[in-house]
Order: sequence, then C-alpha cells, then structure tokens
Amino acid sequence: MNAGSSEGCTSLKRWLGAILWLWPLSLVALDPGKSVFQFNCQNWTRQSGLPADKINDVIQTNDGYLWLATQHGLIRFDGLEFKVVPINLAQAGSEEVRKLYKANEGGLWFANNDGGYGGYDGRIFCSR
Repeated sequence: MNAGSSEGCTSLKRWLGAILWLWPLSLVALDPGKSVFQFNCQNWTRQSGLPADKINDVIQTNDGYLWLATQHGLIRFDGLEFKVVPINLAQAGSEEVRKLYKANEGGLWFANNDGGYGGYDGRIFCSR
C-alpha cells in the first residue's frame, strides 16, 4: 500500500467515526412519531417583547415557565409574554444573572456575575 492510500483510509476512518459518534445524538433530537412539520420554531427580539438583549442561560421549571438569565436579572416567559422579575435579595449582588439551576422543590437557583446567588420559589427570594 502506498502513502497516499493510507492517508485516504485514515481520513475515511475519521469521517466514519465522526458520523457514528454523532448519529445517536440525532436519534433523540426529534420525536420520530411526529412529522417534522409539526414542530414550531419561533424567535423573539426586543421588537417582539423580549426585555433584554443578552441571554446568559435558559431553563424550564416544573410549572412550565421558561426562565431567562439576563443582564437585567430574571425574566419569566409563559409562552405569551415576558415578565421581568426583580431580584429582591441583598446576597445576590448585581442584577446580571449568569447561570440558572432547577431546584428539587420546583423553583430555581441562580448565580450572578459578582459571585452572588439566590433561590426563587415563584413567590419569594431566599439565600438558601
């Protein structure tokens, strides 16, 4: 075998390896029982009501709300409208929220740029 065909085999093996590695991920991406035309993709901007330009993180809590971590704090989305939820917690530090985590009890935990953190159960903020 010459050097040119050896390089071709190595390249082919890498390409096939990448496909075989990524292929299982595509199996769970969409529900195979639904037509691709049943899925809806929508985006929101400042013009359509999104109250922030920079989204740092997104999670969905058990009650179905989507929560956005933004430079303006927490934003809750119910599928129709966005609501800014002011963070009333001294330990939180700045308003910019960097990371969101689902709480076991159904609320959420958040961390911000200044190392502050807190929790929110849908009604009140807490630091533990």
